[in-house]
Amino acid sequence: MKKYNIKQKLKLAYIKIRNILKIVKKNFAGIIGKIILWATASIFILCFCANISNRIPVLDYMVREMKMPKAYNVTGNIEIGDSNISKINEISVCIGAYKIYINNGQEFSLNFSGIISEDIPVVITYIYDGIEKQEIKYISYKKHQDKIQVNWKIEI
Repeated sequence: MKKYNIKQKLKLAYIKIRNILKIVKKNFAGIIGKIILWATASIFILCFCANISNRIPVLDYMVREMKMPKAYNVTGNIEIGDSNISKINEISVCIGAYKIYINNGQEFSLNFSGIISEDIPVVITYIYDGIEKQEIKYISYKKHQDKIQVNWKIEI
């Protein structure tokens, strides 16, 4: 496929519109013909402008920021405090569909991707004395933040 610069694309659009005008002039008369003419001309112009706009860096950046999932990295540790820590086992950290298992107080790192617009809910599940318990914590999201550090202490 041949690549064209903006000037060449506009010239091609003009030629296509002129050819459509000739056809419309021969086959249609009056208001209906003019409406069809301007509608098709507008569609061609919009198509060419859309083709050109993806090469403009600002528009390209805006589209990428709004639609593309981004990769995030959450690191830190979760400590569940109790006088009898031996009763706590199977701690899992879950962000969306991403889940890892950790030990109490262990450093962890969790990578996930998605489109974030507000605080990120994190579900912490652990088994204490044979009973499964859940805590929901929220990570406050700051725009353009790729690495997130958390240090939570959960009191039982």
